[in-house]
Amino acid sequence: MKKIFMPTLTFLFFFAFSITSYANDINENQYPTDEQASSYALHFMQTSQEDSSIEIDDFVRLYGTDGMITGYYITFQKDGQPAGYTLLSLVSGEDPLVEFSFESNGVLGEQLEQEMQANSMDETIESSEQRIIYNGAGLLYKPLSNGEYYSVYEGKNVSISDTEASAVNATIGGGIIDWSDANLNTNSIYKIPLFGYGTDYWIMTDFSSGGVCYPTAATNILWYWGNNCGRTSVMNNSRISGATTLWAKAQAIFGLVHQGMLTVDSSGTFDFMITNGYANFFGVSASSTGVWNYKKISKNSAYSEYKAALNGQCPIHLVLHTKAGTILRGEGHGVYCFGYASSNTGVNYLFVMDGWNRGGRFVKFNYYPQVFGYKIYVR
Repeated sequence: MKKIFMPTLTFLFFFAFSITSYANDINENQYPTDEQASSYALHFMQTSQEDSSIEIDDFVRLYGTDGMITGYYITFQKDGQPAGYTLLSLVSGEDPLVEFSFESNGVLGEQLEQEMQANSMDETIESSEQRIIYNGAGLLYKPLSNGEYYSVYEGKNVSISDTEASAVNATIGGGIIDWSDANLNTNSIYKIPLFGYGTDYWIMTDFSSGGVCYPTAATNILWYWGNNCGRTSVMNNSRISGATTLWAKAQAIFGLVHQGMLTVDSSGTFDFMITNGYANFFGVSASSTGVWNYKKISKNSAYSEYKAALNGQCPIHLVLHTKAGTILRGEGHGVYCFGYASSNTGVNYLFVMDGWNRGGRFVKFNYYPQVFGYKIYVR
């Protein structure tokens, strides 16, 4: 079932009339059409997966708070089953493909599908009150019936003023229509072995309804080392000895890292408390000769540093900040990073599990204003 979010004819007329006035460095010829965006995304998905039977399912326009189109969220299906998604961004002059997945339709795609099924709708007519707001990395907002917005990557309701405040640095760049027909270089794809690509991955709602992305990422990293790699320092840790089932062990691990990080469910975790969560679980500080250790990959580090850590089969506790230079709660996302890939035009991506989905996604490297992480090793 193909569902396309399209504007009314009135909006189309208004858009065609006003498009030349929105930015000095953008002209009408540089603004992508729906057909160009969908063709680019479909070509990428079909060629990257070497499967011409993949089709577009949902095509969703994304808007800034000023009403201008800032991106496209496109989901795909094959034989009626989800076959991935792409997020095309128009808020920079770089390669527009900033997020994609071959495993799921992403957080927004799944939410839209649920709404469609609940409302028995094949098509939604777009209005200014219904537009999904996209202001850049991690800043995706879905409108609610009460006038508020749901922050997709934060998992909480926000006001319209919050969406407007986040739009300060969202500026459409020039030359965005000059896109090559890129596809993923399949020889560049790497994922750490012994991970089930979502089948053995815990998500935030398994533990809490609040902002617990940092302790959830830590739980999954420890789960990888303990359950998947057989590290007894995790699964036989005396601090979780009372847990007799895998589910109970996961809950116990989460509880200890949550406690150590001093996470507040309603507002999140401070960056500088991340490693405290691991120390609280093991009961000892990190050490080159102890049961666990870490290496910080600082902001502005080269892509090669992330690759080197992952090539050593060490997952990364990755922090993606929506604002540069902040250590405040609620200004970013903690994710589990265990892979990477590059497009045939040289655009680099990291593969992450974000705590919302059991399927992973590729995120363009340095797409977020500030990126850093911790390579975690367990003996």
